[in-house]
Order: sequence, then C-alpha cells, then structure tokens
Amino acid sequence: MALEAQSRARLITTSKYPPLRGTRFSFGELDYLYTTGYISALNEFHGMHVAPLQVADHVGQDSSRDALLKEVLALTKLNWNSAALGGLLPITIKFSGLVGEIMREIPADREPLPQFKFYI
Repeated sequence: MALEAQSRARLITTSKYPPLRGTRFSFGELDYLYTTGYISALNEFHGMHVAPLQVADHVGQDSSRDALLKEVLALTKLNWNSAALGGLLPITIKFSGLVGEIMREIPADREPLPQFKFYI
C-alpha cells in the first residue's frame, strides 16, 4: 500500500463544510480518503485545511479495498499523544516519520541506540 499525503484531487461540496471525515472516492486504480474533515456526529470541523490521502495498493490482494481504507481511517485515530480526534496520516506512518527525524540528528560518528524507548 502506498499513501500520498499531498494529493491534488479534491471534492467540492455544496454545503459550507468540507467533505465528511471518512469520505472516499476513486479514480481508476487510485482511492482517495478524507481522514480529516467535517464530523457530523459532533457537528464540528477540526483543522484549517482538508485534503484526501491518495491510497494505492500495489502489493497483492489480501484485503478488500473497503477493508484497507477502513483500517487506514482507524489508524488515524490512534495517536494517544495528541488531543486531536484524528490526523491526516495513520499513526504507523506518522510515527515512523518522526523516528526518521530523530535518526537524522544522530552524529555520523555515533551508533544509533536500537531500543524503542529512545524514540517515543
């Protein structure tokens, strides 16, 4: 599965609110999923900018597209270190990016510590 956070595709709604969080649309082999957006159960919109994730599954057929997108949406709500209801990226991808930022700061003459506790 490949995710692209900065998709050029957008939906235009007829309401004054952005698309609903969880809205999905497809174009060819690509799916677009709004992991942020208007939340009707709360009658609220959190955030300044709403863009869908571009989701492309290029590796096998183990999960249905619907199941895959539901999992991606669920993983955007698992960041317990944040007060946000959900984020743009699934926590698994967001966290690996944050660890990568930390790893870039390690001097070339030092060996990185392998224990997970140093990166949370």
